[in-house]
Amino acid sequence: MRRIVCKIFGHKYRTENCARCGRKARLFAKLKHCTIYVVVVLILVSVVHAQAGEQPRNGTWWLKQSRTTKETYLQGAMDHASQGNLSFESRKMLTASVGTVRVKLDYFYTIPINRNAQVAGVLPMILVWIAAGPGATLEQTMQRVAETAQSESP
Repeated sequence: MRRIVCKIFGHKYRTENCARCGRKARLFAKLKHCTIYVVVVLILVSVVHAQAGEQPRNGTWWLKQSRTTKETYLQGAMDHASQGNLSFESRKMLTASVGTVRVKLDYFYTIPINRNAQVAGVLPMILVWIAAGPGATLEQTMQRVAETAQSESP
């Protein structure tokens, strides 16, 4: 019989199965396959995660989300905003319920022209709209905000 060199550990053996490292070789082969599997899964997960990160948080994104995702997003955004250095009036606007803000954002984004607006940019406007009272429309509220800004400017 001719001698064959063990491909894994380098010693010579006479049969197809290495008596010295047969068990180790099988374990090593399984470990090799598992490592390849883990690497492939990690690459796929990173590609999917990178693609999800590129998605803009605009009205199109907003309308695709579930109710729970929307409310979780709003809770986080409002908690983040409340940590800032805000005036009393601004803090009062942040007392609006997450459900109310979600309903107003859903209404805002049903209008197709509004779907390109980023959620983070629209959120302050929605909070002002809610603070204006139950009978106020978005158009009236924004008109009042514009008038107030003009009268306060030098």
